[in-house]
Amino acid sequence: MQPFTSQPVAPMTREDRLHELRRLIAAGAYRTQGELADALRGAGWEVTQSSISRDIRALGLEKIDGVYVTPAQLALEAGAGAAGITLPWGHVRSLVRAGDNMIVLRTDVATAQQVAAAIDAAPWEGVAGTIAGDDTVFVATASRAASDALCRRLQALAGLKDRRPD
Repeated sequence: MQPFTSQPVAPMTREDRLHELRRLIAAGAYRTQGELADALRGAGWEVTQSSISRDIRALGLEKIDGVYVTPAQLALEAGAGAAGITLPWGHVRSLVRAGDNMIVLRTDVATAQQVAAAIDAAPWEGVAGTIAGDDTVFVATASRAASDALCRRLQALAGLKDRRPD
């Protein structure tokens, strides 16, 4: 067995930290600068509130539904997906909340599968799953809070208003 030897570690640069911050935001839902700082510290970075604040400005981070997102995530949600991929939000015709954990989307004919696949592929917390027919998508969420957040997001993307069944 070889003895353990310490190899010199390259100093971590600001660019490395920004890369790690982008990775963390893409992988999770961070609501505060404190949560971001804790996550970076957990990954071995020495950060302060002011360095986090500068990094947020440098990366152009925004908050959507109280969660930090990158400009790339905003572009994806707005339908400007990478490589010119058009996202299906324009096919959603109505949204009905069918209880605390269920959302029903009506779509153009033959587009429900595309809408469901986009929801399944999105990095949105709390989506338990989707079931799609020809023009209807059922979305199950993990909680009422997740349902509320997803409704707001889908309404904004599709330009819809919330309706609850009577």
